[in-house]
Amino acid sequence: MSGIGYIELLRRNAPFRRLFAFNEISFIGDWFTVIALFIMAGQATDNSPLAIAGVLAARSFSLALATPFTGMLADRYSRKGLMVGANVASFVVLVVVLGFDLLESLTSVYALAVVMVAARAMFDPAEYAYLPNICDEQELLTANALTSGGWSVALGVGSAIGGLTISL
Repeated sequence: MSGIGYIELLRRNAPFRRLFAFNEISFIGDWFTVIALFIMAGQATDNSPLAIAGVLAARSFSLALATPFTGMLADRYSRKGLMVGANVASFVVLVVVLGFDLLESLTSVYALAVVMVAARAMFDPAEYAYLPNICDEQELLTANALTSGGWSVALGVGSAIGGLTISL
């Protein structure tokens, strides 16, 4: 059994290509938001390093607590539905919070961090469980590697866009 290359996978597997593209957009948005939350935590506390680190702690602990349960959901419900629902919920929460200027305190910054990562905790297990539904055995290793690599690219791009936007 031999795998296929990244470009070949993206060219020949339309369902994976769509999932990968939408996931990259979502990841970029996630990291853009994380940078903004770091800055908002700093602004709410005269740049307290502890408050800024608290955003990362809130995200990390929330993810660790939620993932065992969200993994079970991915086994019981439509994985595609969970992925779409998680991204839509994340987007709606972000628009409402920003639209109504609800990030006035450190607590609200932490709450948004928790909600955003809860959506990601719903998405990720569903995505990894969904890949075998849209990729054959020959494509699966490449699809997993591309998805993981895409996370790293989105981290850099989203963080850079977030930093540039905040600095303007």
